[in-house]
Amino acid sequence: MTFTKKWIFILLAIAHIPMRAFSQEVLFWADEFNGNSLDTSYWEYQIGDGCPNLCGWGNNELQSYQKSQLKVENGLLMIQAKKQSIGNSSYVSSRIRTINKLDFAGGRIEVRARMPKGKGYWPAVWFLPTENYFGQWPMSGEIDLLEGKGQEPTKTWGTIHYGSYAPQNKYSGET
Repeated sequence: MTFTKKWIFILLAIAHIPMRAFSQEVLFWADEFNGNSLDTSYWEYQIGDGCPNLCGWGNNELQSYQKSQLKVENGLLMIQAKKQSIGNSSYVSSRIRTINKLDFAGGRIEVRARMPKGKGYWPAVWFLPTENYFGQWPMSGEIDLLEGKGQEPTKTWGTIHYGSYAPQNKYSGET
């Protein structure tokens, strides 16, 4: 499969769970990606390459995020990455977030995703707080619920980031 035909499929469901037991779960929010467009009452696009404030989005990414690289179809959210130059970026993809639209203080999170194979892919589902009560990243925390590396298609990672500013920041995770 060529670079231009790989898509990431994601389904999100978030259940609020009382401290008692899973048998008493109450669904707080779910996005089944019905319809043919992204529900912008929950999601917002992040467009561009992060410049001028955070060029490369803090990870030296070589891509520019564009709305055109995301589609909703048959109950799936699909994000396509492909080689295409925009400005100083060599690739395009899409990036969305729920900041100032949905906040969660706890609960069970379910994600169904198909990750692409191939060197250079690093799709992720991750969480940052809306308010940075303890300071900028990573002092207020980050939870990487799901990360995949295309060159290692049989593994996924979960990681938490915390502590002081880089390079003194800390992280802990498992495959």
